[in-house]
Amino acid sequence: MLETISSFLHDPNIVFLLFIVAMIGFYTEIAHPGIIVPAVIAALALVLFLFAAVALTPNWIGLIFMLAAFTLLILDLHLPANGIFTLIGIASLIFGTLLFFQNGDPQTGLQILPWLVYSMSGLVGGIALMLLFFILRVRRLPVTTGVESMVGAQAVVTTALRPIGRVRYGGENWEAALDQPDASLEEGAEVQIVAVDGLRLQVRPLYAQQQQQIFSNNDRPSSLHSHEA
Repeated sequence: MLETISSFLHDPNIVFLLFIVAMIGFYTEIAHPGIIVPAVIAALALVLFLFAAVALTPNWIGLIFMLAAFTLLILDLHLPANGIFTLIGIASLIFGTLLFFQNGDPQTGLQILPWLVYSMSGLVGGIALMLLFFILRVRRLPVTTGVESMVGAQAVVTTALRPIGRVRYGGENWEAALDQPDASLEEGAEVQIVAVDGLRLQVRPLYAQQQQQIFSNNDRPSSLHSHEA
């Protein structure tokens, strides 16, 4: 049984696949922290990789390029490189792997298969670019929580704004003030939140008709005064 496992781990192609599993596992865990399972699988694969690699008398300089490839993939997650580091990392992975396994297994004469290196490197690159695409897409979504999400939202007047009153937003009752100090707006009117000042919302009428209503209400007292005069 042990001899079977040992001969299995002497195949440079299997050793390379162990490194790929470790690379994908750690990359997934770093990209989406908290999953844990990929990290556990990656740690086990990395231990087996190091154990088997020693017996192959590899070129350890190649391992530096392979680890550099992983580092570049991680950097692409946190820096605005938009996939450039990932592409460079895949090239580094291919070069490093061919260099690392250039001697193959001196006991069995097995050599690394170039097509396996290219296909697995392409798989890693595809996974990395796909995750990077979704991460960038999420980062570009508008803010949906906190004060920033309230600006631009709609609310309904529950207590007439003259110019201070109350509005209903998100199922909650807020103190609000019109952005025009000399204006007023009746209950039931719809308003748009333009700013948040502590626990008070700054709002303005949502529709042009309401804005006209405000101005007509403001003009009414002056016209009455003119009639009295």
